[in-house]
Amino acid sequence: MDLFLGLFYVGTMWFTLAMLLWADRFFTKHETYTAGITIPAEHKQDACVQDVLKDHKKRRMRMMLCMAAAAFVCFIPGYDFVDVLWLTIWLTAMVVWDYFLVRTTIRKMYEVKKTNGWQKKPARTGVVLVDTRVSGMKDKMPVSGMLFGIPICCLISYALWWLLYGAGDKAALVMMLCACCTLVLGIFLYRGIVHTKIRVYSEDSDVNLCINRMTKRLWSGCILWETSLLVIYSVASGLYFCYGLHKGMAFFFVLSLLFIALTVIPMVCVCMYLRSMKKNLLHGKPLPEPAEDEDEYWLDGLYRNPYDSSSFVETRVGIGVTVNMANPSMKWFTYGSLIFALVLCLGSAALVAVLELSDIQVEKQETVLEVTGGVFSEQIAYEEIEAVEWYTELPKMTRTWGSATKQYLIGEFRLEEYGGANVFVKKSVDGYIFVTCKDAPYLLFNCETEEETKEIYAWLLERQ
Repeated sequence: MDLFLGLFYVGTMWFTLAMLLWADRFFTKHETYTAGITIPAEHKQDACVQDVLKDHKKRRMRMMLCMAAAAFVCFIPGYDFVDVLWLTIWLTAMVVWDYFLVRTTIRKMYEVKKTNGWQKKPARTGVVLVDTRVSGMKDKMPVSGMLFGIPICCLISYALWWLLYGAGDKAALVMMLCACCTLVLGIFLYRGIVHTKIRVYSEDSDVNLCINRMTKRLWSGCILWETSLLVIYSVASGLYFCYGLHKGMAFFFVLSLLFIALTVIPMVCVCMYLRSMKKNLLHGKPLPEPAEDEDEYWLDGLYRNPYDSSSFVETRVGIGVTVNMANPSMKWFTYGSLIFALVLCLGSAALVAVLELSDIQVEKQETVLEVTGGVFSEQIAYEEIEAVEWYTELPKMTRTWGSATKQYLIGEFRLEEYGGANVFVKKSVDGYIFVTCKDAPYLLFNCETEEETKEIYAWLLERQ
């Protein structure tokens, strides 16, 4: 992995850790919950409570230091598939470690609560206190779902462009599929926010009305913003792969970082604004404890309440909202998303491994020349060949579909001066054959050795 990519990956890992550490502050310093458990306000400074928090902070810092140091493995020279595999392992380890760290703290705090007899009356399952005035405004709280028309129109326009002018570009097709998945996921999350249970924060109807209305409007608006932005980003990426690759990948990385900032910052701002708004409306008082003691539903670090029909609730761990794991659809959505992400990362590592560990094979058949590398293969009829040239240096190119590893360039690339080309190149071999065809993309390739490459080049010249 080159220095630029190494810095990009390590920087992304550290940014993820920084966000995790920042969100952890809300877990330990929430207005109502202490480490995810409702501890009476008069006992929050007790030694037993503070000991649990101190232990959590020590274990959190140990995790941060270990994961931050492990990120530097990306700088160790080696195969690219090892880097992808390590990144997958790193992310998985971070998620699993964080989950068990938080769960352990929650259970310790719950044990402190039980030992000291601070538990409220037993949970009254199925009982939900609702402010009638707030309940009457339920359907008017979220931002209108009609605004999904913006990303839908954007996606339809992009699909029409791809069908008419995309010329079968696979990278542009992948971006279109990503946009479709983003749109479906956004609509699913929006519906979950819309049907979130109305909650009571105060005896004052006006305060309840304001908090519930703003919470639903801001989170539904945030989902709409994120969905629209990610769809636009996918569309912009597809168009960039077709028309803007001459600007270089550095420009694309800068564009990606801008979009990341535009997705992360609004979510943080929504969380901070809602916290500030609740404090102001409640006159600086902490949020009231729920009518039911729901601590037992949070002992796994996840919300699991079979008596609550809500799909989403305000999280006690970190910031934002979380799913109700007792809801079958949300449980499958969560597990399915995690499994899909893991399979995608491992599949990417496997694909890169196949491309890196496979040889480039050139086979001279009776009527066609076949070039194979990994999972990619290209056949060109001899009668379609217009010109054969010998290159001593690689032209400037950018990958659109395939793999660009330390050892090989294999797949579909865009050459700066020519356009689309199928490339099968071993970087350690000097000399490249450039083939111009009548009705097919250019072909740039070499063999496993320079001698074999020169032999194929001479043979092609004889057939012209």
